[in-house]
Amino acid sequence: MASLLVVDDDPVSRLVAEHILVGAGHTVVSCASAREARGYLDIASEPVDVVVCDIQMPDESGLDLLQSVHTSSVDAPPFLLLTGIGDQEQLDDERTLGAAGFLTKPVRSEELLDHINAILQAQTSHKPTLGRGASDEAAGPVHL
Repeated sequence: MASLLVVDDDPVSRLVAEHILVGAGHTVVSCASAREARGYLDIASEPVDVVVCDIQMPDESGLDLLQSVHTSSVDAPPFLLLTGIGDQEQLDDERTLGAAGFLTKPVRSEELLDHINAILQAQTSHKPTLGRGASDEAAGPVHL
């Protein structure tokens, strides 16, 4: 299915997300920090389809990672951000920075899979197909 990168400093959250996503048939790489994730993205032999990233992490936030990855690469993968904060201002920042979606923790498995599938479907619908131009739909974040 898809190649996913899970970034979360909490080992239990990371394992739960990985278990849900692998169970759905995805290939998953997990990282414990933004720095580790950036290092993986720099050397990955296959492109990452979606980054599932916690916002609040020590040293560097998920928003910082999102911004740096999107600034450094035109082919940057979409980010699904996870937050324990329901603060509207924080969520507005996520949209401004170009997150493809967000979920508030604790995340249910169905929610996570639905968001991943919607992001992947949006990516597919915006890629040009043989003999046709790109989709007429405007590319943008998936708001679920």
